[in-house]
Amino acid sequence: MFINTPGLVLNVYPFRDKKIISKIFTKESGIVSFIVTSNIKQKPLSQILTIAEITYKKSTNRSLFYVKDVAVDHFYRSLTTNAKKIQVAMVLCEILNKCLKEKNPDLYDFVISAFKYLDSNCVFVGFDTLFLIKLCDVTGISPFHNLLSEPIGAVLNIQDGCFSASEKHIKKEMLVPLKESLVLYRLSKLSFQEASLKKISTELNERLFDYMTLYVSEHLADLTKLKSTQVLKELE
Repeated sequence: MFINTPGLVLNVYPFRDKKIISKIFTKESGIVSFIVTSNIKQKPLSQILTIAEITYKKSTNRSLFYVKDVAVDHFYRSLTTNAKKIQVAMVLCEILNKCLKEKNPDLYDFVISAFKYLDSNCVFVGFDTLFLIKLCDVTGISPFHNLLSEPIGAVLNIQDGCFSASEKHIKKEMLVPLKESLVLYRLSKLSFQEASLKKISTELNERLFDYMTLYVSEHLADLTKLKSTQVLKELE
């Protein structure tokens, strides 16, 4: 049976006979690994971040698949040439490689819209943090969606995944301070466009991002040792 699906290239690995394995997040099948040849038609699948329409033959007894047809679905204007955007995209790709496990069309649509937004707009401080907040929402682990008003006087309990009064029996690193808890809640109510108009310092965002990676690590997948963030810190 042939499957036709849009997909996003998350990672590539060398394979035998000058081929590569391309790990792709597809809308119809979740994560799928393809053997990609060096011909011109399949070359887009050898480049991380490519968004393409892919046709392949699905077989239940295989873990690697050959591509029948490829058509690039979105041509980037700046994402693959702007140094700052490339840095952000590196972090997001590593996060997705760790978090994506099952088919989730809604999550696919969110990821694609996020990358297209990043391609078409300036990078703003807080984009990476908001990406994680929205990732939590789409994957059903968000601590924010049930709150109808601002959590005044309450802090985000990372361990329990909810807002509560500061509790002494909870480890300090698992409780987000009042200020950061409130900022995270307010960010959760914004779109990328709305958040781009807000002013957040780089120092504050670094703390917010660290808290969100800790939250995701507790409830979805381990993000505590992201290699891409370490590389970016060394480059600064």
